[in-house]
Amino acid sequence: RESIGEGITWGARAGVLTGEAAVIIGAEGQGMVEGDLVNTAYRTQWAAERGTALAVFGTDWPTADGTCVRDYVHVEDLADAHAAAVDRLRAGSPGGALNLGTGQGASVLEVAAAAEAVTGRKVRVKFGPRRAGDTAIAVAGAGQAGAILGWKPRYGGIEAVLATAWEWHRRHP
Repeated sequence: RESIGEGITWGARAGVLTGEAAVIIGAEGQGMVEGDLVNTAYRTQWAAERGTALAVFGTDWPTADGTCVRDYVHVEDLADAHAAAVDRLRAGSPGGALNLGTGQGASVLEVAAAAEAVTGRKVRVKFGPRRAGDTAIAVAGAGQAGAILGWKPRYGGIEAVLATAWEWHRRHP
């Protein structure tokens, strides 16, 4: 595993991924995948769809808008990385640990704004205190994954990632 800041790791060993830094979201084909059903992007989509308030934990983080920043990677991008890792292992190459993410973060308020743009619905926010254990910024770099696996995320930006999840929700109410 590689450290990507403040004790958070994101690693791939023999094609198996574990981690906390990149948040997995998006939709593919007939299925919907969310890495953590309480993650910001999912809660934001829920808030847009249901009109409930999105809880924002802390507005005094050392970030541009004071809210936490996370790296949101599309589930299809992770599947591509897994496939490339398996191909590499089958070819006899050694396993290893690689960061997988977009290398770019989005703050909670940026995710809310992106959800509004994608859904055309207002996302109400409710500000609260910081949560214990949260960190200001968690962003995964993917430079080694690109060099070793030839992988890079196809979905750029939080709006593109949210759009696939929103389209799935629209087709499967």
